[in-house]
Amino acid sequence: MPKVESSASERRSSRIKTFTRLPGPSLIAMQLFNKGFHAFNAKSAINGDGGGETTSVTLSLYDLDDDLADSWEGNTDKKHGCGHAEMDALAQYVATGNNTFENMVLSCTTKPCCVRCSAVLGLLGIEACDRTLKYSKPMGSTEWGISDSVAKAVANHIGRDDVSYLDIKDFGGLTLK
Repeated sequence: MPKVESSASERRSSRIKTFTRLPGPSLIAMQLFNKGFHAFNAKSAINGDGGGETTSVTLSLYDLDDDLADSWEGNTDKKHGCGHAEMDALAQYVATGNNTFENMVLSCTTKPCCVRCSAVLGLLGIEACDRTLKYSKPMGSTEWGISDSVAKAVANHIGRDDVSYLDIKDFGGLTLK
């Protein structure tokens, strides 16, 4: 039987492997989650529930002279497509076209920031005000979520080629042990 030559594109396509994302959080997501939580400079709370179901936070941007330049109010009402107030405030900030997070401070004094919000805030380098606490577990009856735009901003901020915004979205399935 005569040997049939294949084209270069046929040979190349036969070598391309298809990768499927496995269910559950990636190893990168787990590593970033742990790193982010510990990087968030809020003091740790002993328990997580500080009161009612609704929470409001203020995300503030300061200029180089430490003067307040702008701020965003986040709420648990999912007004901007996110469950927790911290993610709501970040969604509003990212929607303005900003993608830098230097000189930012989060104030959440009604109850501690949950482990997932704390991980995101820590990865972005956002500072906590003196009275803001963090808790090492998920909390609240409001489902945690992060918008695609915020997850992409976090992935871009990290600046590693191996980090996808999907790794950040995986935080919804993680907690610290």
